[in-house]
Amino acid sequence: MILKPTARLAIPLAMLLALGAAGAARAAADAEAAKPVKLPVQVQQKLGLKSEPLKARTEATALSGFIKVLDPGPLAQLDSDIDAADAAAQASAAELARSAALNKDGQLAPTKQVEAARAQARADGAKLALLRRRIGLEWGDGIARLSTRQRGRLLADIAAGRTALVRIDTPSGEGLAGLKSVEIDLGPLGRVRATVLGTARTADPKLLSPGLIATARGPGVRSLSVGLAAPAKLAASAAVTGVVAPRAALLRSKGKTWVYVRTGPETFLRKAVEDGRSDAAGLFAPAGLKAGEQVVTQGAAALFAAETNVPDEADKGAAKDPD
Repeated sequence: MILKPTARLAIPLAMLLALGAAGAARAAADAEAAKPVKLPVQVQQKLGLKSEPLKARTEATALSGFIKVLDPGPLAQLDSDIDAADAAAQASAAELARSAALNKDGQLAPTKQVEAARAQARADGAKLALLRRRIGLEWGDGIARLSTRQRGRLLADIAAGRTALVRIDTPSGEGLAGLKSVEIDLGPLGRVRATVLGTARTADPKLLSPGLIATARGPGVRSLSVGLAAPAKLAASAAVTGVVAPRAALLRSKGKTWVYVRTGPETFLRKAVEDGRSDAAGLFAPAGLKAGEQVVTQGAAALFAAETNVPDEADKGAAKDPD
């Protein structure tokens, strides 16, 4: 059978494409799975290989977020309305008690008066209950849990400039769960300490954050004018334990940072540094690496070259088969 020129070109082209796809897939797989490296002790000595154990460290969780200073006016008005409604409810309840007593002891108060007093007491009680519910509906469960005295003290501190009511958000709400207090770095405006009261009632649709309501205190609180929105660095009070990978042990490849861990006298395994945060000594890793593991601090590049340049079995077979 005689192939036409177009057919002759089509077959080699298809083979090249298939080989290229297979090579790309294997490269991707190699990038995902690190291969153990074995080096005799004599070779390690010639390369000057050195390792040291990872040390545990505890650091505060650092988050990048945004704060917005809330207007306390609506909360102050609601607090005042609750106080007035509470007084009215107590007065109407007392009036109902008096009318009922007079009606029972000698019909000194007509039944119609008793019924009117009962209706007024019920209406005043319902109004008070609604206003109290509005605290949680509009300001969240944190402020709703405050007693009347605690809420009054909070508003007095805000009016005196000792406290500010702020909302804290992070992209997608990262790190907000379980947060109790944070140190807010506002750059030139100073630093303030914020105590989380609870979850905000409304979410931030842009950041996809549920938000937290907090009270901010500290030297920089007077700079927190109502309506101010600013990026902030949040240092959470909950500490995270991890290890610090020395700078001399770090390698960059395929968009990731790696270290070589000694798994035996002559074996090493490359591990990724997950969620690493910059540290003066290297990278703080909260997960993936364990304290006590020996990481290579001198000769890591030689190990990487040995790992990536060793052909696998498929490569060896292909080299032997010229066809």
